[in-house]
Amino acid sequence: MRTFGRILTVLVMIVIVLVLAAAAGFLYISRRPFPQIGGSLRVAGLQNTVTVIRDKWGVPHLYADNSRGLVLAQGYVTSQDRFWQMEFWRRIGAGRLSEILGKATLTNDLFIRAIGWRRASGSRFQIAGARRTRHSPMVRPTVSTLSSTHIETTCRSSSPSWG
Repeated sequence: MRTFGRILTVLVMIVIVLVLAAAAGFLYISRRPFPQIGGSLRVAGLQNTVTVIRDKWGVPHLYADNSRGLVLAQGYVTSQDRFWQMEFWRRIGAGRLSEILGKATLTNDLFIRAIGWRRASGSRFQIAGARRTRHSPMVRPTVSTLSSTHIETTCRSSSPSWG
């Protein structure tokens, strides 16, 4: 009977440890995608400091010394806050929503591919002219930077400083 009690105690301890490990893993994974709203980041491509201050509603306000820094920071902040939405709309425009949502959106995807939204947006993008080319090449790298691991993060204050 004593052996049974010891085995039961060990099994209960193992279950408790596994439950705690699972809870810690869940918290880590579920909190990881949240945008960083405090501290400072080093982002490739920025020459000057850009300051991002979020108001009480979480709306980012960006302050930069030049337009290049402003556009890079805007792309980064937008991709932090709205990456899921950007990906969703990209898939809609390409007719690839069924890849993640299944057969329910297949008819829409086929229609969008048939009318050629992706081709039309690509050609429109090419003929947009010089105004487009000044800032748009800066936005794509910031979205890529968000998913890379080449960002040094140091949390110090409630308003991140970019530089």
